[in-house]
Amino acid sequence: RNQMPPLRSLRLRRGSPKARWARCPFESLADSLPPARHCKRAFMDLMLRKGVDVVQPDNRRAGGPCEWMEIGAISDGFGLELASHGGGPTNLNMLCAMPNAIYVETSGPQERMINGEVLAPEIPGMGRQISPDFIKKHKIG
Repeated sequence: RNQMPPLRSLRLRRGSPKARWARCPFESLADSLPPARHCKRAFMDLMLRKGVDVVQPDNRRAGGPCEWMEIGAISDGFGLELASHGGGPTNLNMLCAMPNAIYVETSGPQERMINGEVLAPEIPGMGRQISPDFIKKHKIG
């Protein structure tokens, strides 16, 4: 298991084959998962069956940051590593809060990358700035 420095930076990795669902050792395990296969209970079932080496939940499909963080905590309890399925500042913030995080997925250039490591955000919130024009356009009342 990789040791990571405290809050911190995450190693950048693109397309880790170790972290894909297809690597499941049980041929029909993915087919046996319930329809809501991205929720914490489905991930826990997968972990109980020893069907995954690296847990890689998708923030959008898992039910948002709260469910994603619970999946991350459960995977830590099982002694499994955690990687994001998807990039962006929200996933980066969540990974920085998890002791078992190993990689952050990204598809584009990172503003704060040094030697292949993406630095943790230092601004409040989830790292996105909302433009005043967008707020005006969607203002209610």
